[in-house]
Amino acid sequence: MKFDKSKAEFSVLEPGTYDFTVVEAEDTIYEQNNNEPQIKVLLRIFYGEDSTILLNQWLSSTVKVYKLKQFLYSVGLQEDWEAEEVDPADLFGLSGKLELTVYEDRNNIKRNGVGKYYPLEEEEVKPKKKPKAKAKPKPKKTDAYSTNLDDDIPF
Repeated sequence: MKFDKSKAEFSVLEPGTYDFTVVEAEDTIYEQNNNEPQIKVLLRIFYGEDSTILLNQWLSSTVKVYKLKQFLYSVGLQEDWEAEEVDPADLFGLSGKLELTVYEDRNNIKRNGVGKYYPLEEEEVKPKKKPKAKAKPKPKKTDAYSTNLDDDIPF
């Protein structure tokens, strides 16, 4: 296999606002915090002409829950926030906007992180489920097949 060693550099984007799409999402637990339930999402972040990076994020159900709320509002799942339940399978392919930050990890390596997720504008809010169709009224017996035998038709 041939490869380009110049591509081994770790990409860190400048702080700013970027579009993202959810590539993967799965339920996980955070063992270091009493087996706390969380959702691991893999985000594709778009920058430049045709460039992307991938960024893992963990959305917690007990710590920094405001990030979970921001995320759900960003991808149009406000109903899930209000219902206090989200299914990771519903997240695949959803898109939104986020504010990317730069921080140094414990090894002094610069990395990207999510500062916040931006909610959709009111006109962009996507309903999660189609509204139920109204039931059609049942036809009256006299509408199609009348049992009224007092008509003027001679038989």
